[in-house]
Amino acid sequence: MTELISKSDIDNLLDALNINDDSLDSLLDDNLDEVSLEAPHKSRNIKIYDFKSPDKFSKDQLRTIQMIYENYSRSISTTLSTYLRKLVVVNVSSVDQISFEQFNKTVMKPSLLAIIDMYPLKGSSIMEIPPVLTFAILERLLGGQGDDTLKKPREFTDIELSVMESVITRLLSNLKEVWSNIIEFKPRLEGIETNIQFTQLIPLNDTLVLVTLDTRIGNVEGSILFCIPYVTLESVINRLSAKNVYITYKKEYNVKLDEIRRHLLKMNIDLVAEIGQFSLKVNEFLNLERGDCIELPTHKNMPLRVKIGGKVKYLARAGSVGKNKGIVISAVGREKKESADLIKEMKF
Repeated sequence: MTELISKSDIDNLLDALNINDDSLDSLLDDNLDEVSLEAPHKSRNIKIYDFKSPDKFSKDQLRTIQMIYENYSRSISTTLSTYLRKLVVVNVSSVDQISFEQFNKTVMKPSLLAIIDMYPLKGSSIMEIPPVLTFAILERLLGGQGDDTLKKPREFTDIELSVMESVITRLLSNLKEVWSNIIEFKPRLEGIETNIQFTQLIPLNDTLVLVTLDTRIGNVEGSILFCIPYVTLESVINRLSAKNVYITYKKEYNVKLDEIRRHLLKMNIDLVAEIGQFSLKVNEFLNLERGDCIELPTHKNMPLRVKIGGKVKYLARAGSVGKNKGIVISAVGREKKESADLIKEMKF
């Protein structure tokens, strides 16, 4: 039979658990002292995790995106250097996943915001070029040096936005190439804004990947930002692995290597059969006339040196082929073998 607890038993339990305010405060103070004393001795890498906006990109996926934009940074360094006729250096500074609200707080006002359609991927992405870089590019394209740092930001004129539209279009062609290993998409410039408030692509709490490209144009430095929402990359998220990208790059490298080899095999090269060498003074050279005989320091039975690109590759004997002069290859040179060693192997 189950034993029932009486009211007096309940009162005794409550009295035993009753703690007054003073004893509670002293207990908390003692625990805080213990924590403060132990904290310096235990160095822990604590990362704040926001449960409202959980991480959606794994470390491997972020690393893959970094690899893609490292290739992109090298590509646009060449493109901008050629287009602006000035040295441009672009490097990937960081790849992070943040919320769209955090991205809004990092954007300068005014700033050049290019809205990029990522078809066939869903949605759009944003490329932000800060004013300091924008005006450096504009000044260079319009005949200036492009080295003056912008002291006070101002709004862009319609002409300046039109000029920058052509620059961004060039950069998008590079973007298509580096993403081709993951997906064949056609980036298209939807429009240009100067205020982040007019580019609400996704809800503020949604996750995106933010790629920061440190850019230097002459003496001017700034950071180009790429904002790509998670919903845009969701359909290809499983392809974002370093292994897949590496395999694709390796295949492309082998294809390009074969293509280069085919082109090289079709090239024409100059082959020179050298009878001998002789040095003479300038006044002797000036006095040379028709019929003069020059004695070469070469034995008549010694082989000819056959050169390609100024280097001895073969030894040969002179002869005739029909009505034409010709040579017969007598020895084939090896890579690090001097012509003198080849001559020693020959029997006269």
